[in-house]
Amino acid sequence: MLPIIVALLACWLESLLPIHLIGSAVIAMFIGMFLNQFVRKTDVFATGLKFTSKKILKFAIILLGLSLNITTILHVGQMSLTVMVFTLLTCFGGGYFIGKALGLNWKLSNLISAGTGICGGSAIAAIAPTIDADDNDVAYAMSATFLFDMAMIVLFPIMGRALGMTDQAFGIWAGTAVSGTKTASKFLMVCALATIGLNTSFASMKKAGIRPMIHGFIISALVVIVALLVEMGMGIV
Repeated sequence: MLPIIVALLACWLESLLPIHLIGSAVIAMFIGMFLNQFVRKTDVFATGLKFTSKKILKFAIILLGLSLNITTILHVGQMSLTVMVFTLLTCFGGGYFIGKALGLNWKLSNLISAGTGICGGSAIAAIAPTIDADDNDVAYAMSATFLFDMAMIVLFPIMGRALGMTDQAFGIWAGTAVSGTKTASKFLMVCALATIGLNTSFASMKKAGIRPMIHGFIISALVVIVALLVEMGMGIV
């Protein structure tokens, strides 16, 4: 019940924002992390949190898949899929070596790469249960992705105008480099992220230091550059 209450509060807070800068999933996670300091972890409570963060999250991903039509995706996003092939290779290929150089564990490195290269929180949420990621790693990856997406929202229109990009080229460029679902799937995902927040403390995140943020910054920059170069090669800029 607590993750549901936190999720409802997060969705309400998101609706109050004049512009969509921060999603309800991120808000829920930070509320959960704040409450982590005050909530007493009983056995029953811990069991409920584990169920929500694992089972409910997987169910949310299934619902997300049901809301997508592969034929529509292939028809509408033919050009963007070409760009995405290169950006994903950059994210996970480059992310592996960057993470290793920075001494990050492979799970955190992959979560940051997924959040940066695919679709932010949804990608992190989808991959986390598959690789059995620690809640602290999920929280850190979500935080890093959120910060860089915030920066991109401000910088992309400025860069697009400066480069003289067409509307189509800018849409593909921004769409493949900036990170989003049906109502039921989204709400269940918000509940799961609230739970991850409830299992994560700011103190434990602080121990990770600045290296994951450096990883996220480098991957974000590489994705932006690679996506632009591929579009230039395709002649659609």
